Amino acid sequence: MSEALLVDTLVFTYLKYLTKKYLKKHNVRDWLRVIASNKDRNVYELRYFNIAENEGEEEE
Repeated sequence: MSEALLVDTLVFTYLKYLTKKYLKKHNVRDWLRVIASNKDRNVYELRYFNIAENEGEEEE
């Protein structure tokens, strides 16, 4: 597994911006989201939206 260690906070916000831009360009931003996984906002994760749960709510 390869890892990249980034230290500057500005780099993290720019990385999040670039990730969102990439997801939008490839039309997957509707299914994936970028979130900060800790309170320092120096670790980001890609998570799926829970689409199956939302579909059940629309039918009602």
